[in-house]
Amino acid sequence: MARRVTGLHSHRLLTAAPDLHEGLMGITAEFETNWNDFVERDENDLTGGALQFRRRLLSLFSGES
Repeated sequence: MARRVTGLHSHRLLTAAPDLHEGLMGITAEFETNWNDFVERDENDLTGGALQFRRRLLSLFSGES
């Protein structure tokens, strides 16, 4: 069965799935994991790179890039 790679690489949201629906479900799961790991966590516990990624995730909602 062919698999489709779907995602937004700059935000670490990639998935391989047999169809678009499954791909979007995978991206949603990855987003939730990233949000919990980088946005919900105390900023003092994050490295410089993790803080940059946190800002990138937050920019999805603020319209900044």
